[in-house]
Amino acid sequence: MQAEWLAPPGPVAGKLLLYLHGGGYVFGSCATHRQMASYIAMAGGVRVLLPEYRLAPEHPFPAAIDDVVRLYRALLAAGQFQDRRPAEHPLRDHLTIR
Repeated sequence: MQAEWLAPPGPVAGKLLLYLHGGGYVFGSCATHRQMASYIAMAGGVRVLLPEYRLAPEHPFPAAIDDVVRLYRALLAAGQFQDRRPAEHPLRDHLTIR
């Protein structure tokens, strides 16, 4: 799966946010959410990983969720998340922040 890493100058060491864009796993992409994710990276001083997961209807449920779970497990295995805390921003896109 393709993904984009977004990092502000001098991000806080050890902070990573896995940003899952909105769109109900039907629409949206890195291109549509890059600016918002960049603002979050700057405001929080965190590195942001913005994945380009598969979307319905071309890839029916649960393809997008499978992609995200696979990515999250890879991040866990790489030691990227040790203290996991889920959160939501005001627009209700889903975030996981460390």
